[in-house]
Amino acid sequence: MQRFEEDYYVDIHRILVAKRHTLTPTAGCDYSHGRKMYGLIFGIRGNAVFFMKSGKQHTLQAGQIAFVPAATAYRIETEQEFMHYTVNFSLHPEEEEGNRFPWLNYSDPIILTPQNPELYENLFAAVCSVWKERELGFCMEAVALSYRLLREFISEQWMIGVDTVSYEKIRPAKEQLDRHYDRETSLAELAELCGMSQTSFRRMFGQVLGMTPGQYRDKLRLWHAKDYLLGNICSMDEIAGRCGFRDANYFSRFFKKHTGISPTGYRMMNI
Repeated sequence: MQRFEEDYYVDIHRILVAKRHTLTPTAGCDYSHGRKMYGLIFGIRGNAVFFMKSGKQHTLQAGQIAFVPAATAYRIETEQEFMHYTVNFSLHPEEEEGNRFPWLNYSDPIILTPQNPELYENLFAAVCSVWKERELGFCMEAVALSYRLLREFISEQWMIGVDTVSYEKIRPAKEQLDRHYDRETSLAELAELCGMSQTSFRRMFGQVLGMTPGQYRDKLRLWHAKDYLLGNICSMDEIAGRCGFRDANYFSRFFKKHTGISPTGYRMMNI
């Protein structure tokens, strides 16, 4: 799965199926012609084998999660009862057409062995319970819970590709920037927080987060500036000061450089 250098958002349209189900050896599951919907599966007991149209095989075991893209074609077989939760959903058409995330169109499932299976099992159970009870507003609540489920999955899957030792080493600097993005914190100060030389720190920060400390700070400033603009309370001078820019003119040039639109234009377009 790709590394996220910015926040991500996958736009769920609606839940199609949410259930606890037991697959038996005599009742396989056949999606050999394709699924046309996305799915999350959590194994409760036993295991199941995905036989992909390409000839590949993937085994999902109890305590594991599979994200199954809509583009996959396969059949599932099991030698014993396979008890599992399934949550199937669709995405908004713009999400599917935009193809912002290549993994949404993988031809194979993404299987994760989570650090905390109980967390996922509880989330799956909650979605399925809401779907089964069908109380007023259940569709909205099921989507909300599924967002939490998908967010946990994506975040944990992303961390697999991250050197966690390096991440912990640069964490003090990241947290300093998170808290004090409005300040001019030098590279030397950040490196000292991490107990590293400036050269080693800059290289490791880039390897972990995919950008320089300055670029990371600028992204934080941009996010917060957008929040202030949409709040429609602060003046441009106030936003510039709160986000660490020396004056409103510099802030305006910075904002337009990174978004293609002026702060005033962004506010008018979204309010």
